[in-house]
Amino acid sequence: EVNKSLKENQKTAIARYYIERGRVYNSDNKRNEAVQEFLKALEASKVIKHEHLIVDSAHMLAIAGPKFKDQKKWTEIALEEAKKAKDSKVQDWRGRLLNNWGSSLFEQKQYKEAMKIFKDALEFRKTKSNTEAIIIAKWSVARTHRALNEVDKALVIQLSLIKEWDKIGKKDG
Repeated sequence: EVNKSLKENQKTAIARYYIERGRVYNSDNKRNEAVQEFLKALEASKVIKHEHLIVDSAHMLAIAGPKFKDQKKWTEIALEEAKKAKDSKVQDWRGRLLNNWGSSLFEQKQYKEAMKIFKDALEFRKTKSNTEAIIIAKWSVARTHRALNEVDKALVIQLSLIKEWDKIGKKDG
């Protein structure tokens, strides 16, 4: 019904429609359909030069991409688009994108490569004022230390995270 209601001149709504449709397919584990919708969203976003939707579309293509090489390609595109964006909120996507890429590497058991990316994400996050994002970035580094059998390094970071969560009045398992 949304599709039927869209008018040709509603370019932003059309781009958003495709990206949300892709998210629905992705949530339903229909990756091929999701990728097709995200590609449409990316093209529609490029037409209107909507920085946020361009990066979000590429980000979702990286998530839905069935192959590791696709995830890498789309993450690199999203990072490049975020880096050159004029909108600071779009530039801020770099922390999330780096974290997602680090997680993909981690899942592939490429722990040394994941560590580098997680450390880059942490350094980026430190330039922002989002304490929770910084804590999550530190946790990702600690988790990777554990995977690399560097338990002592992981423990030091993770114990400090308990204090950091307490400092902001939150808890995390």
